[in-house]
Amino acid sequence: MKALLDAVGKDLEPKVRCIMNLRNQGAGLPDGGLFTVDQFARRATNDEIDAALGSMKPSRGAIEVKPPSRSLGDLTKSKQASDYGTAYRHMLLTNLREFALVEYGENGPTWIERFELAEDEAAFWRLCAAPSKAKTLEDRFLDFLRRVLKTPAPLTEPEDVAWFLASYADEKSATMIWHHALAICYAPEWLAENGDAIRADYPRIPMPDSRGALDRSAALGARVASLLDPEVAVDGVTTGKVREDLRKLGGLRRDDGVTLGRDDLAVEARWGALQRGSIVMPGPGKVTPADGPELASAPLGPTFLDIWLNQKVFLHAVPEPVWNFSVGGYQVMKKWLSYREKAVLGRALSLDEARHLTSMVRRISALLIMRDELNAVYREARDTHTCLASDGADTVACPEAP
Repeated sequence: MKALLDAVGKDLEPKVRCIMNLRNQGAGLPDGGLFTVDQFARRATNDEIDAALGSMKPSRGAIEVKPPSRSLGDLTKSKQASDYGTAYRHMLLTNLREFALVEYGENGPTWIERFELAEDEAAFWRLCAAPSKAKTLEDRFLDFLRRVLKTPAPLTEPEDVAWFLASYADEKSATMIWHHALAICYAPEWLAENGDAIRADYPRIPMPDSRGALDRSAALGARVASLLDPEVAVDGVTTGKVREDLRKLGGLRRDDGVTLGRDDLAVEARWGALQRGSIVMPGPGKVTPADGPELASAPLGPTFLDIWLNQKVFLHAVPEPVWNFSVGGYQVMKKWLSYREKAVLGRALSLDEARHLTSMVRRISALLIMRDELNAVYREARDTHTCLASDGADTVACPEAP
């Protein structure tokens, strides 16, 4: 293990060394640690290095190795690994057939990345008996180890960022980068700070300085993607038990309290009209203030609106920011209604379309409720000063954050 990690680490900048048998710093004795050479004095002797290990923590985390029979999931949650993780933050855990880079925080362990050589112990020993079969895994495994040895190193040099992204040249990893970009682009602070660049079509997407930060923003971006895609069901928003903070929003009602029927779903409040035969022009529609004791604790207040489909039926308790939400300069809900006006569509809404209208309110609400989380991952990425330019250039250093 030491020889493998040293061989990978010697080509990095700074070089990374694997040192086994760390000193006990109060959490026990992990099997080893990953140190950058700049942690030690130049030409330090073995005795000087040994003395430094008494107080120095490995900048790339600690290592714990178990036999192939041990479950990596169980190891990750074990008290031993948790104690090590509390002390060293990052752990490279392995049972020799699987490797995982794990970050330990206040909420427990998070798998940053995992690589599997064999699915179980028997497959591992078969692979050991015929190592040529592992040749197809070699390049990806070495790239995985390089990423581990670069974490949590800040990625401040453009070539480092370019290599890091190129090492994820597969569909799953490309999706992760896309989700990170999506999270940043929906952060209100990014939109406010980059308005001129967005209008000029040259916005910059900041990259975070560690894989853990990238995973956090990508996870948020995946949630954003699900909320924006009407074909994707979102648990707690459009399916299952709807979240308490969304349940009060966007229900269809009649003004007389009578149960809705199919004949009530025609959109006839002048939301849209046909011109020149096929051009749909938006109309004024009908919007009135919404009230009710249930709205006192509803999110995205204090102003709520009732959006009328016709003289009797309305969409109740739409938060004003949801009604004003736009994509590409178009007010989403108003645009949708203008194309469903009965004079344009030629019929009333179907039950599925009526449900979609309610789900639209809840999807947009859930997205807007995420704004603090999105701002947080944007600030974390922005402050590393490493960006991807959308103008076809290579990665470039960001300008100073305002």
